[in-house]
Amino acid sequence: MKIHLSLTVVIAAAGCASPRVTSSGVCDRACLKGMLDQYFERMVQHDASKLPMSPSVRFTENGRQASFDEGVWKSAAAITYRLDAIDTATNQVATEAVVREGSGLAHLLVRLKVDADRKINEVETILCRKGQQELFAPDKLTMTPAIYATAVPDSERNSREQMAAIADAYFTAVQSEGSPDYRPAPLSADANRFENGIQTTNVAIFGMPAASASEQLDKGYFKNLALVHRRFPVIDEERGVALGIAIMQVKDQPQGLLLSEMFKISGGRIRQIQAVLVNHPNDGPTGWN
Repeated sequence: MKIHLSLTVVIAAAGCASPRVTSSGVCDRACLKGMLDQYFERMVQHDASKLPMSPSVRFTENGRQASFDEGVWKSAAAITYRLDAIDTATNQVATEAVVREGSGLAHLLVRLKVDADRKINEVETILCRKGQQELFAPDKLTMTPAIYATAVPDSERNSREQMAAIADAYFTAVQSEGSPDYRPAPLSADANRFENGIQTTNVAIFGMPAASASEQLDKGYFKNLALVHRRFPVIDEERGVALGIAIMQVKDQPQGLLLSEMFKISGGRIRQIQAVLVNHPNDGPTGWN
């Protein structure tokens, strides 16, 4: 099988100088967003010295330990797109972003965790540049999808435990498609998936006819995949967004994908998926397992 490894299915703003704090002493939504604003502001200035960071901060890029004087911290010129998810229950915020580096663009996932002293103590990044994945069109990402910017009505809202289970059920459907153990994913009929900026559902792709996200899985379009080291570290109950991170292994091939997916969930169903994916060894590290 040619390693298209598409789908997750072959699948600057002012800083938060005085973060608002909830009664439990943790950052609220505005504070966590402000931490992310500061992170990007300092990144494009190539200066992490003024970030509110814990002395024990841990930083990874594509599963490997990194530092703030290399990689995208040296090359970033501007952030042109963001899709945020904010989790006040765990003091975490994540975004799928587009970063301009010189004349080119890269697709980026950033997850920050803030400690009880309101300092950043975890930074996880997944970065895909041109040539690091066949699916790559970050120039198509210009505005945050409206569906992600809208709060979920109380009547349609799922608990954080339910949201993690729904996202995990999607990974299980991808892993089991085309097999006797296949279990359908809880996808809405009109759900679409976008990977590194490219729509990969309801359009003809890789020589296969257009099909919905559910149809692709039901018909076993993509087989021999395993989703390992699954995590759902950021759950934004207000906006109905769950962040899933995993390694997608491809049977009989050394290379798979390191991926992040922002699942929009309401009423117990996945309404849309936005993903960052980069080629990654099947047995490569995530940095967090």
